[in-house]
Amino acid sequence: TNILIYLPMGLLVARALRYQLRPGAAVVAATALCLLLSLAMESLQSLLPGRVSSLLDLLLNGLGGLGGALLARLTVNPPGPLRRLAELRREWFLPGRAMDLGLVAIGLWALSQLTPLLLSLDTNHLRKGLLPLWTPGFPSLFNWPQLAAYACTITGLGLFGTILARSEKNTTLPFIGFVSAVLLVKILVMGRYLALETTIGAAMGIALTVVLRHAPKPLRFAAGSLVLLAGFALAELEPAPSVIFKPL
Repeated sequence: TNILIYLPMGLLVARALRYQLRPGAAVVAATALCLLLSLAMESLQSLLPGRVSSLLDLLLNGLGGLGGALLARLTVNPPGPLRRLAELRREWFLPGRAMDLGLVAIGLWALSQLTPLLLSLDTNHLRKGLLPLWTPGFPSLFNWPQLAAYACTITGLGLFGTILARSEKNTTLPFIGFVSAVLLVKILVMGRYLALETTIGAAMGIALTVVLRHAPKPLRFAAGSLVLLAGFALAELEPAPSVIFKPL
């Protein structure tokens, strides 16, 4: 996890510096900035009760920044698969750095849902992960705030996706596939269940996105911003989950 969370920073900083510095210097500068940020965070943690600074965390964060900076080199002269990915990005989404930033934000949401990235290939985890879908009341009463938080978040992400996409492209099916893939992979993260609230909330968010996708762009932008803020607030105000049961 410490490596993964600094990969995006290393990649984006190295790309931002590619015209100001030589390639090797951009990698070094991006890695140094990641290390400085990590050092500041670890130093602040030493002042907080219950938190412990770790040299290993610092080194892993720096390694993540270095990995991201090296990945940025691949985006300058990408191999075949990355070129195809770039073609799909140009084909489906509007040009511009603001659009790129929006796509990165949606990608970071997916990454946040899979943290900590401890995957298990045991099919028993998959079977247990789907258990709440057909076991009413498992493991507790229905969690309405969780449903509302997921409905708001998925709606916001979907609406922003329609803003980023070209007007002639229908993003409904790709978005459904994207959300479904994130939730299914999340089942494989050890100790997680696919809660019924999550499933219904995601379905509601997708349905609202479909209903609003032809609305004027300013309305979609305002509505997307509001529901994302609402989803964040609901998630933060929800009581802490049980240590034994960690819903998805």
